[in-house]
Amino acid sequence: MAGSANENQIVDHLFRHESGRMVAALTKLFGFDRLEIAEDLIQDTFIQAVESWKVKGTPDNPQGWLYRVAKNKATDYVRRQQTKRKIDEQLKTAIPVDYSITAHLEQAFQSIDDSQLQMLFAVCHPSVPKEARIALALKTLGGFSIQEIANAFLTNKETINKRLYRAKEKIRKERIELEFPHESRLKDRLESVLETIYLLFNEGYYSRSNESVLRKDLCLEAMRLALLLLQSEITSQTDTDLNALMALMCFHASRFESRIGEGGEMIPWSQQDQTKWNAELINRGTYYLRLTNPDNFNSRYQVEAGIAYYHTHPESKEKWEGLLSLYNRLARLTSNPMVLLNQAYVISKVKTPYDAIDFIDSIDMIKGHYLYYALRGELLMEINKVEARNDLQKAHELAPLKAEKKVLKSKIEKIDKSGSKHH
Repeated sequence: MAGSANENQIVDHLFRHESGRMVAALTKLFGFDRLEIAEDLIQDTFIQAVESWKVKGTPDNPQGWLYRVAKNKATDYVRRQQTKRKIDEQLKTAIPVDYSITAHLEQAFQSIDDSQLQMLFAVCHPSVPKEARIALALKTLGGFSIQEIANAFLTNKETINKRLYRAKEKIRKERIELEFPHESRLKDRLESVLETIYLLFNEGYYSRSNESVLRKDLCLEAMRLALLLLQSEITSQTDTDLNALMALMCFHASRFESRIGEGGEMIPWSQQDQTKWNAELINRGTYYLRLTNPDNFNSRYQVEAGIAYYHTHPESKEKWEGLLSLYNRLARLTSNPMVLLNQAYVISKVKTPYDAIDFIDSIDMIKGHYLYYALRGELLMEINKVEARNDLQKAHELAPLKAEKKVLKSKIEKIDKSGSKHH
């Protein structure tokens, strides 16, 4: 008998990668107002996988097993509704009795990529509130749990459940269908789709879930959805933001292997092993960046992609000056406090640590954050070790993750070993 922990890991991995695809295919077949039915059938499929694989072991083709079971469950569900005559007029229209259920299921699963994109555009419908669109997309397509979505939004499960409920009610009321928007509305809808993908990637790259500072599976799911957009005839036209977002994700993903230490801690750029950087992803990111008219950056995605591009290059004066120019531009486009902290670090490289400290001390919105103290302590380490230790100690007390606390503690110990004990 295979180990249950191993089977659970496999099912969890497949749920993350396949559940959204399968839900999209069934929702395309049943209609968007029956999204919950599709979700329940897929949930039942994965529950059966856990129970079956614990006893029989993982099948040779686990993905094929899941798809086959999901089709069988969908077929049984429709036949039960027909047999009991509890099918309403809308569902009769969607799946007439004389249709071949099996044939339609096969067709739905064969066009699964289109179904996913149509699902993504549907949940980003303008009538659905912005935050609810993103939460629903993360749940239905990314395989996110309610808790993970709550973490991404820095809120609680109850709030996310309310958002999802309101989104589903709006979908039912508006009778939103799984379809691509009209060409005249494509750009506006694409903007929300890209934001959803961006948030999905960031939740993985800057993860605050499960005591992990990087969750590759979430990042790769975001890249997969962006690639679907790039490969679709409808959305593959040279869209500046789409290509910029893909470039940004490629550059960040290129440094996955060098970004996390053996203890799970995040390794700063300056200490990363550059031999571990993925040249293929850097080249791919450069390709997408060149499609965005890089001489005229005017969107957040373009600017962030440019910043990520510089971070795939060795230390140089030109690099830091280029980064400062881009961070100055990004700070005008967004009020994100993390942007200001990164801007401060770059200021310390182009100018002096004193200039960087003056900069962050002048911004009320970032004071009190553990990263504010962490950066201040870092900047002070060669200037005033006692003050640096105080700031690093505050950062250590406020840091939410064990891995981050470990890094901060090592810096404090470095100061202590140098002879400047805390009094």
